[in-house]
This record gives sequence, structure tokens and C-alpha cells, in this order.
Amino acid sequence: MVLTLVLGLLATEVLMRRLEPHLSKDVAQIRALPATAAAMRAHPGHKVLVVGNSLTRNAVNKDLLTASYPPAQNPGIFYFVPDATSVVNWDYGLRRYFLHDSARPDELLLGTGPLHLRDVSGDGSRLGAYYVDRADFARAMHEDLSDWDEKCGFLLSRFSVIHATRARIKPHVFGRLIPHYFDIEQWINTQRDVARQRTGKGGSGHETHRHLTQLLQDCAQAGIKVSVFSVPLPEPYTTSAAAIQTIESSGARWLPLSNIPGLTSANFPDGYHLNPAGAEVFTRQLAQSLQQGR
Repeated sequence: MVLTLVLGLLATEVLMRRLEPHLSKDVAQIRALPATAAAMRAHPGHKVLVVGNSLTRNAVNKDLLTASYPPAQNPGIFYFVPDATSVVNWDYGLRRYFLHDSARPDELLLGTGPLHLRDVSGDGSRLGAYYVDRADFARAMHEDLSDWDEKCGFLLSRFSVIHATRARIKPHVFGRLIPHYFDIEQWINTQRDVARQRTGKGGSGHETHRHLTQLLQDCAQAGIKVSVFSVPLPEPYTTSAAAIQTIESSGARWLPLSNIPGLTSANFPDGYHLNPAGAEVFTRQLAQSLQQGR
């Protein structure tokens, strides 16, 4: 009986490892990061890595950004922009997929909303499955996982795709049973994110920036030029003075682009992300700001 259960679990684990990239576009993107790093390593020109989450992915037009660099530089634009991530994921992920794998960009462009640069308690399962490699194992366990539930989730997800993807399997089950489930879930998630941005909630009262500091230090040591920019939202916002001080004291550039002319509510069809027309407006302003510092 026990042997049958173990064999069943092993078979399910093997099956899930094959199916995992098909569970969501986000997982597929994360699993493709080693290929992204390899392509960046092989690129013979100026290597630019765009880092952020879906806000940045929707805001930066790759073709316009590429065209803003001198042709002689032969720019290559690469993306590390997993959904619903913040600086804790970018810090570990940059090290795991790029720096620890000798894939060093020449330039890093980091996009952020008002809350994404502060330290928050890590999602143990997600960190273990996708972002933390062996070199940072002890650091993550000690600094970012506050209780045993998170530590256990972190450990299990490093070895079990079933455990790591359980939160993604549930929507697929409900999607078959509940009409318009995915549309409803997307709407709820978007409204929750919008509410957090408006109220400034989602972080602790004492804002710290350990992961931002580490990311910027790693880039400085690797000789990577860094520009951090704010991404527009439907309502104006400001980035904390502590985050800006952390950026500028590291030698990186801070580009406040959250409030730029030419964008209207029509450019935010879901109330959160820029549409393609809005991305063109934003990318032109981003490119202009970057050119001023070259």
C-alpha cells in the first residue's frame, strides 16, 4: 500500500514536471530564463536587461527601446519580468539566472511601482521553486522566511513541483467548474493591487531595503550600469525617499516617470496596466530620460 502510494506520487511528480510550463504563461517565462540568460551571453552587442513585473512588461515597448540606442551598439533587449514579483524576487532571480550563470548585462533597467522596492516577507514556496539557488539557500532561510510554515514550503518546493504549483492547479480546477472564473479572478487581483497602491498598504510600517541594496551592490561589483524608473499607474503616486536614497547612494540612476504627460485613463483598460498605446508614450519618455544620462 505504501509502495503504491509512493510510486503514485513519483509518477504524478514526473507528470507535473512535464506539464508545469503549460500551467501558466508566467511559469513558462520563468522556466525560459536560463535560455534568456544564454541568449544574452551570446549577444555580441550592448546587452540590456529589463527587470520588473507585469507593470514593467506592459509599459516597455521593446522595439522602441531598441531603436533608442545607437545602431553601432547593436543593442539586445532581454526581459526578466515575472508576474506579481517585487525586489525580493528580482534580487534572488538576478543572481540565480544571470549573475551566478555568468550572464552579465551591460545595463539593467529596473521598473517599479510604489511598493515594489521595499522588503516584504517572502513567499517561501515561490522563492524555493523559482528564485533561490543553492548559493543563496542559507541567506533566504535566515533572512526572508519568518516562520516554519514558510521554511517548510520553501524546502518542499525546491524538490516537488506538485507542491510548488499547487496554487496554480487550483484555478484550473475551478476554471472548469465556475463560469468566467479566470475573468473574475483577474478582476479581483487587479482591484486588490490597485487598492494597495492607492492606500500605500502592503508593507510593514518600518520600510527597509535590504534586497534593493543587495541587488544594486551586485550590479556595481559586476560593472553593470543601473537605472531604476517608476511606472505610471492610473492615479499619481510617489516613491519613498528612503528607496530613492538607497538607489542614488549606490551610484544608480533614479528616473521618476510615474507622472508623465500624454497618458489618460483610456491607457489603463484594466485599471492597472498600460495598453500598447500607453506603452509607446511611456517608452518614448523612458528612452529620452535614458539618453540624457549617456
